[in-house]
Amino acid sequence: MFFKSLQFKLMSLVLAVAAVASVSLTIIASRTATATVSQTVYQLLGSLSNDVAGTVEDELAKQFRLFEGVALLDFIIDDDISFEEKCVRMRSLNSVGTEYENITYYTTDGDNMTRDGRIVHLTDREYIKVASQGRNYISDPFFSSVANKVLQTYSVPVKNTQGMVIGLIGANTWGDTLSKAISDIDIGVAADITVLNRKTGVVVATTNAQVEIGGEMTKGIAEELRPILARAMAGETGGSDFFDSTGNARRVAAYKPVAGTDWTVLCITPYQYFFSGMTTMVRKMIFALVLIVILAIVVSYMASRLTVQPLVAVTSAVTDIATGDA
Repeated sequence: MFFKSLQFKLMSLVLAVAAVASVSLTIIASRTATATVSQTVYQLLGSLSNDVAGTVEDELAKQFRLFEGVALLDFIIDDDISFEEKCVRMRSLNSVGTEYENITYYTTDGDNMTRDGRIVHLTDREYIKVASQGRNYISDPFFSSVANKVLQTYSVPVKNTQGMVIGLIGANTWGDTLSKAISDIDIGVAADITVLNRKTGVVVATTNAQVEIGGEMTKGIAEELRPILARAMAGETGGSDFFDSTGNARRVAAYKPVAGTDWTVLCITPYQYFFSGMTTMVRKMIFALVLIVILAIVVSYMASRLTVQPLVAVTSAVTDIATGDA
């Protein structure tokens, strides 16, 4: 029978060697290429996260420099000017930029005067408490029923010439100001960028129109993203890929804290954007492997015939001599 013949055994040996060698080379090449591409992708996303974090830091620094400059105005630090007059004079500053909904003066007790002359008391507000203690403050974005928009509050302390905190400057900016700043970054890849507050889970800024500024990031996300989000919310720096069951697609994520804040940048891009070339390469390698196996079968068959036929002839001749038929 052919399957018990020497020719079949030689064919099997050659085919096994060719298949093992081809499969080994394919696996090694695929893993090496994947590792190299993955490292490059995570470096790119890490660089992107750094750029976004740097943009956010610069935007915060710019805003605080403005408010700190206001807090140094002569009429603001003058103990002889009344609280009411300071509030009136501050109204002229509301035209310093289109991104500001309101810039005003407060006492350390949280007193402020409205345009119609009413005194309001806001002692319980966090931005009043923090600035009254001599520290700068920025809130999460929130929806204002008065402005009917999402706002974000900044506050800085006002100190007199003796260095004592005598009041504070409070300002509301439009809630999408930071989102516009990070949207202007030329990132070169299709990425959803989100800035999160690690303590509250609130979205501070985002380039994703599907994500609500001022909302909670944890709502409606893919379960596969939650472990990555947990590491990001823990203040870690890193990256990982995951399968997004909500979008039925594989994605890559990178995250990095924003220095000096409780915020973290989370960047998410489609897996295929970076790895489509790898997928194509693996398919081509598999196709090449199949061709190699087919070629090995043909070559081994021909080689085994050329090798076995002389042996068959010799065996036949020896048999004839032994039987006396030669």
